[in-house]
Amino acid sequence: MAKKPKANSHDNTIRNVIIGFCVLILIVGTALVWNNRDLNHVGTVDGERMTLTHLNFYFNEAQEQLMFQFQMQPSIEMESWAREIAFDTLVDLYVVTGRAAGLGVALTDEDQATVQELVDLNRQMFVIEEFDIDMISAMGFSDRTFRQFVEKLVLYDLVREHALADFVLDEVALTEAYEQYLEENFLFLTDVMVHYIEVETQTLAESILTQMVTAGTSFAELMREHSIAYEPGLMPVDDDGEIIETVNVRFTNLAQNTDHLALAYGMEVGNISSVLELDNGNFAIIEIVEINEMVEDFEEFEREFREWQEGMWREESFRDIANTWRAEANIARNTRIMGPEPDFE
Repeated sequence: MAKKPKANSHDNTIRNVIIGFCVLILIVGTALVWNNRDLNHVGTVDGERMTLTHLNFYFNEAQEQLMFQFQMQPSIEMESWAREIAFDTLVDLYVVTGRAAGLGVALTDEDQATVQELVDLNRQMFVIEEFDIDMISAMGFSDRTFRQFVEKLVLYDLVREHALADFVLDEVALTEAYEQYLEENFLFLTDVMVHYIEVETQTLAESILTQMVTAGTSFAELMREHSIAYEPGLMPVDDDGEIIETVNVRFTNLAQNTDHLALAYGMEVGNISSVLELDNGNFAIIEIVEINEMVEDFEEFEREFREWQEGMWREESFRDIANTWRAEANIARNTRIMGPEPDFE
């Protein structure tokens, strides 16, 4: 028997409602998927999405640096600063690795072995099974995505080395840099230990100096008798309980004047200075007692300096290259995650 028109109309209404509801669920579901997808990245570099988990890794590093190296206390401002440092580092990672294919750089089997070593090392650092702590998972990584991240880190180093293949070390400039370093840091490479006399008048200082020359009175004896800087109660003692009367020239009032320090560092053991007018208005005389080189092996020290300086120059060269690539890249910030670019000034 055929249904009545009214019944057909009712069924059609129910069917349309059901269809409409399903369509609504589909739309909402699709929107949620796209919304979550949009919330899973912090920006793009040339269309490649920079994932939130990668940002979390660098954010953790930046926070540790700000707290332990720069002694910053946890705060909203510190977290904001750390997030921007992490974002900037992440952009650098994606910009550099984005050049790999164009340069013909790719991970080899040997590089994959390096990747595995780094994965294992990071698991030792960030996963403490005894206390059920897994910082890798807490940052949002799975085993697969963390390995992919480490692969990106290794690829970054490969691109860097490829970009620096034509780097040429300027040996003349390196030698000049070493000599300049020695000149600027001579105070910290040598300790000059002195007997130190400080008095308030030039007349007394010259009289003391005369007694040393004409009467042969010992410097130490005159120091104990006349120096206003000689305070036995404040001086250290040796293992036998004897007062240590020598002092590092850098810890005397001569340190207020670089010319005075240069003079002391140019003297030899046993030398006695002329009367020196101090910046505080007093007058001083010093006797060089010991000269202790803080560097035991200057050849080794120079080798280490050259390695350090070359590393610095290589990094500066690569930064110029990377900044050029960065200027050419299309970098977009996901403001839903990162917010607008802050102004820290």
